Amino acid sequence: MATLFSVCIGLCYFSLAVSMFSLNALVFMALLTKKDYRKSTYRVIINVNVSCMAQLFVLACGGIMTMAQSNFNECLDKILGAILSAGWFVYIGMTLVLAVDRLSIFVRSISSCSSNATTILMLLFWLLGLSIFVLFLCPGYGYTYKSEDLYYFWVYNNGEGSRQVERIEPYFDLTIFVTVFFIYIFVVAHIIKLKKSPNTQSSSFKTEKRMLVVATLSCTYEALFIVIAFWMPYDVLGATALCVILSFAWIVECGMVVLLTLIISSRLRRKVMDLLTSNKKVFVFSTANLNKW
Repeated sequence: MATLFSVCIGLCYFSLAVSMFSLNALVFMALLTKKDYRKSTYRVIINVNVSCMAQLFVLACGGIMTMAQSNFNECLDKILGAILSAGWFVYIGMTLVLAVDRLSIFVRSISSCSSNATTILMLLFWLLGLSIFVLFLCPGYGYTYKSEDLYYFWVYNNGEGSRQVERIEPYFDLTIFVTVFFIYIFVVAHIIKLKKSPNTQSSSFKTEKRMLVVATLSCTYEALFIVIAFWMPYDVLGATALCVILSFAWIVECGMVVLLTLIISSRLRRKVMDLLTSNKKVFVFSTANLNKW
């Protein structure tokens, strides 16, 4: 049964998810429409955008379910849960691909085949996401928005297959995040070594330092999210409070990489602003033409 609390929380879920979705969509359009951005790094970021938007769509739907305190339909609940889980696994895979791509820029032994390696890794993680999507549509597997008659957070259902995946996932996720973190540390250490050479550009060093800051923040946040989501007992904060905190954390997670990338990349910020400005001009021009008629 819907309450004032559930309506307020659900509305906050929905509003934040839509805001993060819009941010990802803006960056997606900025990267997709600019030819000079069709490089391996930006192709990976585009894939990050897509995986995050898929999750945010489901998380926004979760906000509506929270307001209504209902998942409306078991079939809908299962499909949305499968999309969310697939998007999550693709997302964490793309964070690893992005780190490998940055590594390939500075390590000559793998830079020659970096484009092919990046493409292959992206395909593999999309195949993983597709496999998870199909698996979570099968009986005994899946995500659900209903947990102990509460509708505040997406969780694994009670199927035996889901329980097996739930036991494995935190270790898989943490392995990815720790690997990403150490890759960025190696990249920055390599840049520091190269910086002693007079031929090394200081701008590269500054860029990679910013990338390390982004990686440190995002990996720490993601690791804490996984630890709290899988291992914190409900009675520490209460089931409802913990579910609400985790839902907000998940929504923020889906916008964190893009937001931090915008903060450290002035070029990308300009492209996004140009996109917004051009759309505004088109809207004003169209309105003026309509007024003439």
